[in-house]
Amino acid sequence: MSLYYYKAYTVDQKIIKGATFCAHSQALYTTLKDQNLRLIKSWRPVIACFFSTVTLKDLKDWVYFSKILLKNNVPLREILSLTAEQTTNCKLKETLYHTLYDVEHGIPLSKAIEKHEKIFTHITVLTLGMAEQTGNLVSAFEHLYDYFDHQLMIKNKISSAIRYPLFVFLFLILMIIGLNTIFVPELIDFFQSADHVPDSLNLWFAIFDNIYILVLSISVIFLAFAVGSKAAKNAYFFDKILLKIPFAKIAYDLQIANFLSCLSLLLASGTDLKEASKTSIHNMKKGIIKNSLHNIEPLLQKGHSLSFALMSVLYIDNVTIRFLKIGEKAGEQSKHLVMCSQILFDKSYYKINQLTSILQPVCLLLIGGLLLWVATTLITPLYTQFSGVVNA
Repeated sequence: MSLYYYKAYTVDQKIIKGATFCAHSQALYTTLKDQNLRLIKSWRPVIACFFSTVTLKDLKDWVYFSKILLKNNVPLREILSLTAEQTTNCKLKETLYHTLYDVEHGIPLSKAIEKHEKIFTHITVLTLGMAEQTGNLVSAFEHLYDYFDHQLMIKNKISSAIRYPLFVFLFLILMIIGLNTIFVPELIDFFQSADHVPDSLNLWFAIFDNIYILVLSISVIFLAFAVGSKAAKNAYFFDKILLKIPFAKIAYDLQIANFLSCLSLLLASGTDLKEASKTSIHNMKKGIIKNSLHNIEPLLQKGHSLSFALMSVLYIDNVTIRFLKIGEKAGEQSKHLVMCSQILFDKSYYKINQLTSILQPVCLLLIGGLLLWVATTLITPLYTQFSGVVNA
């Protein structure tokens, strides 16, 4: 079965476009004929599907429409058909049609989407699987919508916070590279033809050649550090160093917040704590945080509480653990997990804003300083040279 896009004539000779899921082009022709449509042309979007990426927003929109339709008692098969038809993402459209085909042949929704692990994470599969057992798909889609909406909001807030200083920094780098590779060599050739290269130009090359070496050295050290921290089995040495770096600590807090948010979603859907923690850890990207969180699994297997197990993780502060203890005593563990996750997200966002508020004027000063340096070291010698030619 494959996804086909098509153009066809209606009964009143209007041209319409659409997509459908069928075995081959002959089956597409038959399907359209049954709908009183006359095929003009059809094609498989192989290249479009290959390059398209299913984003968090695409998944959020799918969950939102599915939630609304379920609340209105629309059958699941019809929901999958409608959401597949309305989505503009080629890869998600094909995936939903595959899922619809499996559901029509008696496969449960959670098992059908499990085949597409690159689109639907194990968290989504487990949440819907628990909902199928309890018969409450509406609640599962509501929990998933809240989870995706929260993740997307955090992602957008962080992106907007770092976008401006990152743009200024990249502009500064491109400006230096452009001057060093295009403008300055032409100036040196010009002055060499006049048998006089100003000292300012030689100084420019001497300084920026050393900067290139410095940047290259820092990049090599950073790469070696990153590889070493992932390769080391006991990375406590790397941990202590990374925890002193502001950006690294922010990244750690965001990963922990994401872990707590996933855990809250699974617990709210009725998943067992051991399975929920295992799935939440599996959902994380590889790194030191994920390796550290693996330490809580044996403690949970022995029957210890989540707050006690998280005490063994170096990166989780005491405030978070104490807050979770309160939630466990009150019987509101899932609710307190959401609150802890939100606190960590807000703290990280506040630190990023602080950092960007410092970087923005620094970047502007660097650009102003570079322009002043260009004026004094490049333009001034050129002006002096042309003044001498005019006076002669």
